[in-house]
Amino acid sequence: RDFAELEEYEAFLHTVLERANRLRTKRLGEELGVMRVLDVRLLPEYVTEQPRVTAWSTVQVDRNTYSVPSRLKSRKLVARVYEDHIEIYYHGVYQLSMPRLTGECKHAINYRHVIDSLLRKPGAFRHYKYRSDMFPSEPFRWAYDTLCEHCSARSADIEYLRILSHAAKTMESTVEKALVELRQRGIAPRWNVVLEFAPGP
Repeated sequence: RDFAELEEYEAFLHTVLERANRLRTKRLGEELGVMRVLDVRLLPEYVTEQPRVTAWSTVQVDRNTYSVPSRLKSRKLVARVYEDHIEIYYHGVYQLSMPRLTGECKHAINYRHVIDSLLRKPGAFRHYKYRSDMFPSEPFRWAYDTLCEHCSARSADIEYLRILSHAAKTMESTVEKALVELRQRGIAPRWNVVLEFAPGP
């Protein structure tokens, strides 16, 4: 938390190591003088898995769940699992990269990957396992909660998914700004209203 970014922290660690190793230079030279040359091969940078994409555009990699673009549904992919990220390939062609989750049974769902599937089955949204990932920011959460107060459950789901789809196809920040303005004016974020405040290209 004392460092602004990972690179700054890594530079600090290297400085500490170099300072500590200066005191060991003489003894290290003595050790190296009597050591035999070893046949050392580089360890692999990554391990490979071959997950298949589910109907909901997700894959299981390293015992965690990730979303992938919907165009890859039902396809068998190759996942390269690095120390800090995962790369996805299909037929040898790079598709996307995402940060690697630590631990097990966790998930990282990008709403842009699954919104089309949810729109085709809006009734499933209310019980969607990863629904919490469908609110990219607090204004989107407000929009859904407000729609639930003004519409039937099904209508609220459909209208919110349309708003989310609009954010995926245009600019999330533009839609978010429109939602903030509607909130300030006390206007319910119905789909047609949001479209007036954040028209498409």
